[in-house]
Amino acid sequence: MSKPDFKHLSFISGSLAWHLLATAFLFLVPSVALLGVPPWSRSPQELVALAALAAAYLGSIFILSVRFGRFDKVRLADIAVTVLAVFGAVFLLLLLARVSYSRRLLLATFLLAGLLPVAFFALRRARWVVAAGMVAVIVLAFARSFGAQAREESGQEEPVVLERYVPTALYPLRVSTYRNFIRQSKRAGGITRIGDRFLAATAEGLLYLFWWDSQSGSLRVRELPNRVPINLDAFVADGRDYSEDFRVADVLAQTVGDHVRVFASHHVWRGDEQCFVVRVSVLEGSREAFLAGDGSLMWQSLYDTSPCLPVDADHFFAGFAIGGRLFQLNERRLLLTVGDQAIHDPGPQDEAAAYGKIIVIDLDSGVGEVFSLGHRNPQGLYVDPGGSIWSTEHGPSLGSHDA
Repeated sequence: MSKPDFKHLSFISGSLAWHLLATAFLFLVPSVALLGVPPWSRSPQELVALAALAAAYLGSIFILSVRFGRFDKVRLADIAVTVLAVFGAVFLLLLLARVSYSRRLLLATFLLAGLLPVAFFALRRARWVVAAGMVAVIVLAFARSFGAQAREESGQEEPVVLERYVPTALYPLRVSTYRNFIRQSKRAGGITRIGDRFLAATAEGLLYLFWWDSQSGSLRVRELPNRVPINLDAFVADGRDYSEDFRVADVLAQTVGDHVRVFASHHVWRGDEQCFVVRVSVLEGSREAFLAGDGSLMWQSLYDTSPCLPVDADHFFAGFAIGGRLFQLNERRLLLTVGDQAIHDPGPQDEAAAYGKIIVIDLDSGVGEVFSLGHRNPQGLYVDPGGSIWSTEHGPSLGSHDA
């Protein structure tokens, strides 16, 4: 009776452990390194694609092992032909099944899957050094993933770029989300364009200038000192509820030569009258000074809605129905949408009140006139190339939209 070959069994078990480690490396590291998120945060279709690639790697190793028996006889050409054949079949299956995936992620995984067998078969004396390196990288990837999750749960905000892929009828779209690049505690605000840059206003009134730096291939963000004059502190100091809905609704920039005007629509609380209005404020100055962050540029009031609406036991604050969308008709006229503020008196059909209307504002005098009436909460506004004005708003069923 022959004795078992423990040396051979040890080699087989060690090889199996090496390739299982390599499979875990392929499944985890490219997703964290390229997209900044672990694979379990990906969509189900992307998980299927990653699992298929991991299976393709194991299949390639199995075919090489069965075909050549002894690992020391495997040549680089054998590895290349086997990996290309197996992965080509997997890519074809993914294509036929219309699985949505990141091409960049799959390409990186494929390249690694081609290099790892080379490291195992060609670098026999250093393969365990490679394994130690894979373990170190996997640990770092786990630390990065769970560290980001821990910071998010503890309230620490760190700028991070997250990517996901949205399937379409033609090809997946890559969506990059730049999280925590600006300070914002609630939804609302607006974005406008100034030349080759963009200006964002948060619901709290903070202004951020951002642009794409082509040299570094990254997003650049800079906070400006010219905060929108929303007096939320006065509203809260008077003991009013629903401060979450007291907000900046939109921002719009007008550039004429080297001069810029920035308009912002927002709530204003009149403490002496215990009521609120929707205001359009304007900030003017040279374009160069504004983009450089000149804090001496001051906001001015351009237009206030009327009447001033009380907030008391009989009138609750429905700031979510502000409307507030801005659109410039020409150099002298500005459109403003105003929601009905969830009130019925004065109602959207009352031409003497600004609520439930689209208002056209003369920029020279600050006088506003009713452009259209009978609206609920118009939050979309656009003028097409033919001059037609389109407004979208919340319909009668809260979440529905009408055009």
